[in-house]
Amino acid sequence: MAGQGATVTDLLLVLPELENGFLQCPQHIHVQNSAWRYYCHQRTHSAVLDEIVDWLLSETQKEIDQLNDLATHRGWYGIS
Repeated sequence: MAGQGATVTDLLLVLPELENGFLQCPQHIHVQNSAWRYYCHQRTHSAVLDEIVDWLLSETQKEIDQLNDLATHRGWYGIS
């Protein structure tokens, strides 16, 4: 917030800060995909748990779409 420093992070974790301009990536840079993956294990299935998992998947996809739009607008490449 002070306008100084650098970070290496998953861009989805700082998406609001990128959109609001608090964090910046240089234009026309290659953004590397992370080897990190998110997993969800359901020991049991129920309508409530299925609904929560569907909601999490939907919200994550929305954020990925937002990040892809931001990357296109700002000239970043390598995001998929």
